Amino acid sequence: MNQYPEDNENRPVVYAAPEAVPAAEPKSKKGTRTAVTVLIAANVLLLLLSAVTAGVCLSMRSDRNAPPEAEQKEETDPPRGQETDRRTEEPEKAPETAVQTGEEAILPEFRKVTAEGMKTVSEVYADNVNAVVGITAKGTSVNIFGQKTTTASTGTGFIVNEKGYILTNCHVIESGSDFMVTLYDGSIYEATVIGADAETDIAVLKIDEEGLQTVELGDSDGNIVGEEIAVIGNPLGELTYTMTKGIVSALNRVIDTGDGAIRMFQIDAAVNAGNSGGPAFNACGQVIGIVTAKYSSDTVEGIGFCIPIRDAVRTANDLISYGFVRGRASIGAEYTDAYSVYAYYRLYGRGGRYLSYGAYVTKVNPGSAAEKAGLEADDTIIAIDGTKLNDDAALDKALRRYSPGDTAELTVYRNGNEMKITVTLDEYIPSGAVLKEEGDVVL
Repeated sequence: MNQYPEDNENRPVVYAAPEAVPAAEPKSKKGTRTAVTVLIAANVLLLLLSAVTAGVCLSMRSDRNAPPEAEQKEETDPPRGQETDRRTEEPEKAPETAVQTGEEAILPEFRKVTAEGMKTVSEVYADNVNAVVGITAKGTSVNIFGQKTTTASTGTGFIVNEKGYILTNCHVIESGSDFMVTLYDGSIYEATVIGADAETDIAVLKIDEEGLQTVELGDSDGNIVGEEIAVIGNPLGELTYTMTKGIVSALNRVIDTGDGAIRMFQIDAAVNAGNSGGPAFNACGQVIGIVTAKYSSDTVEGIGFCIPIRDAVRTANDLISYGFVRGRASIGAEYTDAYSVYAYYRLYGRGGRYLSYGAYVTKVNPGSAAEKAGLEADDTIIAIDGTKLNDDAALDKALRRYSPGDTAELTVYRNGNEMKITVTLDEYIPSGAVLKEEGDVVL
């Protein structure tokens, strides 16, 4: 599908009807009357031939043109070149309203694709490359011999705010403690992590610089299969600011990243290690997704995945405002995999009083939903609303279906007996987090 503006050859062509020839006044002489009669007959024949010819031309080109009288009728078919792009047919939605948390708050302006705004791939690159950054995450680890080793990983990000806020993937920075950001012009800055969320694989960094070039955010809700996209990133950490292009191959793919299932859209543009966190642009040069994952196999080519930009912005605004993502449910207790506890005590002949499956409760937080419901440390949660739990990860996954304030029935194993406990779920707030009255929403 051609995503770029069409030329003038497809403009409607209006064909004018033949101009009528006025009839001559009859004269008194016989020869003159005969000549006039012949002239009139010739003109009539000419008019008939012209009408037939015009009719044939209009019929042959009816797929491109409408007769003049049709201009007053209501147009029901989309213009040529737009019949496969439903975003140009739908009425524009009002921009989402961000939480007004202060003078620095900026509404998220997700822009629609329009034929007038479409650009060549070269224009997309030139207009945005200065807003794409390379990210280097450095950290230390201890090997099996107790020796400290230095690690480094690279990825991509993009500037979303003139004050230096950068969007990327959580997995790009999760192994680091020191972060460096490199701009296209070679400038290097130390970066601070504002927030990171493994479940959505989104992270926000900030550099101490203002007046930076930023990307324009597109409306990922309007993505369609077949539309052209372009990606800018740093594959392999060495081939910096590389652009590749392709199409949106599929929508609403649910990809399990290990920390949670994330809804993404599929692309066929070439992406590799180092592209993670980079922007995926539509034909108007607007960011519609964050390059996040790809299938890696000797027999697989051209299967990459992007997080829709609307989903990423919702997470980023919470990370900037609060340091964590709001609206997630929690039982208000700490727990671990029950099998690890069972295996440990089995070594000492005490495994019989523990289960080999479920979520083993290690601590109940004071004043939490769990304490109010009567949950105790040393309990094992084996089901929630009738859904069996194999381990602690299964409980984490199940809780994603709930919101703070919802009620859930827990099946609990305690001292050899099963019992039911109904809990009204809390909002998950990480340890040490401080809820702020006002946040700095920038997207």
